[in-house]
Amino acid sequence: MSEALELIASADAPTLQQYEEADCSSGSHGIEEEGVGAVENGEMEADGLSVYVFDSVSPEKVQAVLLLLGGREMQAGSNPFPSSSIPTKRGDMPHRIASLMRFREKRKERNFEKKIRYTVRKEVASR
Repeated sequence: MSEALELIASADAPTLQQYEEADCSSGSHGIEEEGVGAVENGEMEADGLSVYVFDSVSPEKVQAVLLLLGGREMQAGSNPFPSSSIPTKRGDMPHRIASLMRFREKRKERNFEKKIRYTVRKEVASR
């Protein structure tokens, strides 16, 4: 991810309008709408969000806005997008395997037959 480009997703319309009005004197509005999605390594992912690129916004301001919106602080050199949506822990694998084996055993023992267990229900069913 280039340091020259900062991404702010899902910005509200009044803020964008104020930014455009304040920056109109310079000739360019500084906003490039990339489309719907998130940019990761130059590729677009469609997720229902609009992505806006602000060249004149410092990384410190972006960090402050994200913190105000309830996000967590990001490290300067870290990748904001995880490589996998499912975190894997090597220490947790034996526990997961044992859990899956128990689930499979219980699934084999499930009774899907239609069986009436109580005599009252049997009488009602026979009426």
